[in-house]
Amino acid sequence: ARLLEFLNARMPLGAPAPAGGLLILFAISGARDAVRFLSRLGRETREEISQWTFFDRALLGLCGVVLALSVLYAFAPPLDYDDLEYHLGGPKTYFLSGKIHFIPGNVYTNFPAGMEMVNYFFMALANSPMQGAVLGKLVNTGLLVMTMVRIGGWIALRLGRGWAVVGAAFFLTTPWTARLAMVCYTEPGQAFFSLLALFAFFRAVVPEDTGERLSPARWLALAGISAGLAVSCKYTALLFL
Repeated sequence: ARLLEFLNARMPLGAPAPAGGLLILFAISGARDAVRFLSRLGRETREEISQWTFFDRALLGLCGVVLALSVLYAFAPPLDYDDLEYHLGGPKTYFLSGKIHFIPGNVYTNFPAGMEMVNYFFMALANSPMQGAVLGKLVNTGLLVMTMVRIGGWIALRLGRGWAVVGAAFFLTTPWTARLAMVCYTEPGQAFFSLLALFAFFRAVVPEDTGERLSPARWLALAGISAGLAVSCKYTALLFL
């Protein structure tokens, strides 16, 4: 969050080139691992589909409906008070001012601003507060999807595929979670990074013989970084970490 704040504060107003270059740099750095992961995921998914029951397909179909509505809603003008006041209102003020500064009369912008810096980054990238808000909503949807996948993967290792589908669908289709996928609240980032921190911590203290490359020390480092990112989204992450 501090890195994004540092970069955003020094990014000239309406300069999508630096933001786009940074985004491309991040994409290139993780391209090889992303291709490897997607290739393995595709093979495993094709094998899993043949074993799905009608109940599994129904639950995953319901998840698909929630995600479709979330993506469509992302392109609608923001109407939620919290979004307009500070989740998007704060970054918009910074964007229009050309710098990050104290906003008199808006105490909410003094809260942890990890996700708000992400929204501001996309506003600079798109050179538009409205288009940046769309990207911010899509990021929130993506964070919840990754959280759902992580929950499903963890349950699958312990209880089997059937319960994994139930657990993942239960998480995403809970009314409040579905609601969060359609706005720019901080909870999706908090949930994702908190879960990642807990998962990495347990992998560090209870190593599993899976032939993975990460040592316990690296898992512990990942847990610490993720915990910091979770708290940068919202103070209440401290209650879980």
